[in-house]
Amino acid sequence: MSASVHDGRHLSVLALALLFTLTFWVSPAITHASEDTTDGASQDTSTTQQESYELQQQSTPVTDAVPSEIQQRVEQTASAYNDAVSTREGLEAQIADNQSRIAELQAQLPQLQDQASDAIVASYKSSQGVGTLLALILSSQDFESLISSIEYCNDMQRYNTDQINELVAAEQELTALESDLEEQLTQAQQAEQDASDALAQAQQARADAIAAAQAAAAQAAAEQAAAQQAAEAAAAAQATDAGSGEASATSQATSGQAVETTSAAQATDPSTAQPVEATTETSAETSTASGASDATDLTSDRDTFIAQWASRIDAYLAGSPLSGMGSTFAAAAWDYGIDPRISPAIAYVESSLGAYCFRPYNAWGWGSSSWGSWSEAIYAHVAGMSRAYGSTLDYDDALSYCPSDASGWYSSVTAQMSSI
Repeated sequence: MSASVHDGRHLSVLALALLFTLTFWVSPAITHASEDTTDGASQDTSTTQQESYELQQQSTPVTDAVPSEIQQRVEQTASAYNDAVSTREGLEAQIADNQSRIAELQAQLPQLQDQASDAIVASYKSSQGVGTLLALILSSQDFESLISSIEYCNDMQRYNTDQINELVAAEQELTALESDLEEQLTQAQQAEQDASDALAQAQQARADAIAAAQAAAAQAAAEQAAAQQAAEAAAAAQATDAGSGEASATSQATSGQAVETTSAAQATDPSTAQPVEATTETSAETSTASGASDATDLTSDRDTFIAQWASRIDAYLAGSPLSGMGSTFAAAAWDYGIDPRISPAIAYVESSLGAYCFRPYNAWGWGSSSWGSWSEAIYAHVAGMSRAYGSTLDYDDALSYCPSDASGWYSSVTAQMSSI
């Protein structure tokens, strides 16, 4: 019995030792696995942010472009139009404020006219009185009462004159309020129309220049493709002529091999496929420009344009750091004559709509710039895009903006534009 108890205690000690050993080794492993899980989640977030930073650093947009002559005309005429609209709106507000004063004057006029009429009659009687001064002297008891009577008469005369002058001043003010501001408003409206016409002419000139450039690019691509095809046909003909002296069977085999080689070359040779790619890119550029022309139709007034696009861009930006900036994007696009979807779409591709900015408020990978607010940043980016790349976005712009992955960048940005 004693030996059995001793053995049981011995087994208990061994069991406790084994449990302690397992706890010592397993607990750190569990802790380490938990840390790995947490680190993995953090690493995923860090990876996303790092990828965003790397993408922005790969971008090399032209941030200091000098605006072309046509772009300068667009910006100047847009600014002149905005100033004219502000002047017209200010005059309209002033006229509205003056309506209350006009109503007040019109209500006072009858009483002022009656008072002025009485004053004129009193003044006339006073001036036509005979022996008025003699009567005052004779009726005065002493010299002081005489002076007081004369001062009273002078006060009455001044009062009558003031009543007449008050009527005249009120009538003049009313006339000025009703006519002068109306004339200024007419002039302001004409200035606004002139500025609008000048802006439309500048925008049309730029549209014509863009269309001409696109047509020239398409023509050059077509000529390049035709020249490549002619060169390939000549090479195939030369290969066929070189083998014409051989046996018929050998000639047929050689001819078949040449055809097969030509087909394989057309399928695999990058230089052979390039004309097709260029044509495709040109078509994509033309399509993009055509779609953008609808978006940048600035024939409507500025307020209408902003109202049309602000809500659509706000819906696109919802839940992001750029949320609520739709009207700013639209206003900047109108001022600089650019498709209002370009800047928001690039912000999505470059920084997930401002979630991962490698510089303060720089959501576009725009050089090494930083700004103090989203409004300032948006206007700067839109102005830079219009001056460096024009009113639309094409594949050549992507080659400049993101040369490391122009094709992927261009596809992503245009896809985002289509979703706005």
